[in-house]
Amino acid sequence: MDSKTRNEIEKKLSDLTVIELRKLARERSIDISGAIRKKELIDKILIWDKAPKIGTFLMPEKDISEAEAPEELKTEEEVALESERLEREELTEGPKISVKTKEEEKLAEIRKYIRFMEGNRPSFFGIDGLLEGVMTKYAAGEYYGAIQAIKTVRERASDFYSHFRIFTNALGIDASERLLEEAVRRGTLSQERAKKLVKTAMFGFVEGSPKKREETLEQLENGALEAFDKIIGNLDKDLKIYHQRANELKEIGADVVEAIRLLTEAEKLKTTLKLQEAKEQLNSAENLLKQVEKVRLEEIRYAIPRVRSAIEEAKSIGIDITEPEKELKKASYYIERGEIKLCVESLTKSESVVDQMQHARLSTDPALRTSQLEKARKITQQLSPFLTDVGSYGIDISEVMHYLRNAQIAITHGDSINAPKFARRADDLAKSFVKELEKLKKRSIHLEDERCERCGQEMLYKFDTGIKRCANCGFNKASDAKEQQ
Repeated sequence: MDSKTRNEIEKKLSDLTVIELRKLARERSIDISGAIRKKELIDKILIWDKAPKIGTFLMPEKDISEAEAPEELKTEEEVALESERLEREELTEGPKISVKTKEEEKLAEIRKYIRFMEGNRPSFFGIDGLLEGVMTKYAAGEYYGAIQAIKTVRERASDFYSHFRIFTNALGIDASERLLEEAVRRGTLSQERAKKLVKTAMFGFVEGSPKKREETLEQLENGALEAFDKIIGNLDKDLKIYHQRANELKEIGADVVEAIRLLTEAEKLKTTLKLQEAKEQLNSAENLLKQVEKVRLEEIRYAIPRVRSAIEEAKSIGIDITEPEKELKKASYYIERGEIKLCVESLTKSESVVDQMQHARLSTDPALRTSQLEKARKITQQLSPFLTDVGSYGIDISEVMHYLRNAQIAITHGDSINAPKFARRADDLAKSFVKELEKLKKRSIHLEDERCERCGQEMLYKFDTGIKRCANCGFNKASDAKEQQ
C-alpha cells in the first residue's frame, strides 16, 4: 500500500470513534489484541491485508456514518456499556456469554466468566511507573515533557479502569453468593431470596446498564452482609463490648495484651463463620478480663496506703502536703464509687507531686538525705527479725516483705526518696501483725503428746493458720491436716 492510500485510509479511520473502530475490526476478524488507544487500533487495522480496498473496507453493507445516522445519539451510559462489553470480549481466553442460552445455562456461563475474571487481576504497576516519570520531569522543570507524559498516564488509567470495575464486580458477586449459600444452609435466609439476589446481579453484570449493574450489585452485597449479621447473632455486639472493656482496663494500667489477642482471634474466626470457635475465644477473653480487672483493682487498693505513707514521710521532713493529700482523698472517693480511671489519675498525680516535692527538698540538703537513709536502715533492721517470727506462725507476710525488700534495695542505691517511703509502708503493715499475733496465740492449742523434732521438748502448739510451732526453739511445720490437703 502506497503512502497516499495509507494516508487516505488513516484519515477516514481517524474520523471514527474508538467504539466504531473496535466494531469495525470485530466484524472483519481483524486482530486488535493489545490495542488500547485509538492510534494503536488504527495501526492494527492498517496492517490488515485487505486495508487498501477502501470501498468495502469502510462500507460492508453501507457506510458506517450512513448506517448510524438514523439512530438517536447514544447517551454516555450507553457508550460506557458498549465499551465495557467490547472490553469483556477482548479479554481473549475468557468464556463468551451467549444471550441465546436458557437461563440456567446462561447463569452457568456467567459463573465461568466470573471465575475467569477472578484470575485476571488488574495491575496499576505500569501506571505507577509512568506517573513516577511524570513527577521526575515535573521536578526537573521539563513541563512540556511532563504534560505529554500526563496525557499518556491519563489514557492508560482510563483504559485500566474498565478492567478494574469488571474484576471487582466479579469478586463482589462471587463472595456474596458464597455468603448467601451459607445463610441458606444455616436457615437464616430463604433459598428463593438468595437465588433472586444472585440472578439479578449476574444478569446486570453482563447485560445491564452501568447504573443498573451497580444497583443490582449493591443489593446483592447488602443482602449478603445482612445475612451475615443474622448468622453471627449477638457475637459481633459482644466482641465490641469486650474490646471496649479491654481498652478501658488498659487505660487504668491493666495488662490486657493476651485478652486483646483472644478477641482479635475471635474476630478472625467470626469472619470465616467458625462461630463456635469464635465464641470459645470470646469466653476465654471475658474470663481473662475479669481476672485482670480484679488484679488491677487490688493493686490500686494497695497503692492508696503506699501513697499515704509517702505523704506522711514528706510531712515528717517539713513539706507542705496540701496538694498531694487533696489528690489522695479524691482517689479514695473515686474508688469507692467505682470510677477507677479517675481514681488512677488522682492517685498517680498525688504520688508524682509528693515525689517531686521530696526531690526538691532533699536535693538541696545533703545532711537530710543521709538522715533519711539512716532512718530507713534502722526500720528495716528492726523489722527483719520480727517478720521472720511472724511468718513462722503461718501468717501471710508477702506484702510487707515486698516493701521491706524494696526499701533495702533503695538503701543500697542511696535513694533517699524511696528508701524511707517503702520502709515506712512496711512498718505500717507490720504494726497490724502485733494484734493479729496476740489473737492467734490465745486461740492456739498445746499438743501435750507431741515433741518438737528439733529440741525434743513437749512445747508444740497448733495454730489456726495450720502451723505447729515450738514455743521453746521456734521450730515450725505444717499440721498433718494441712499436709494432707
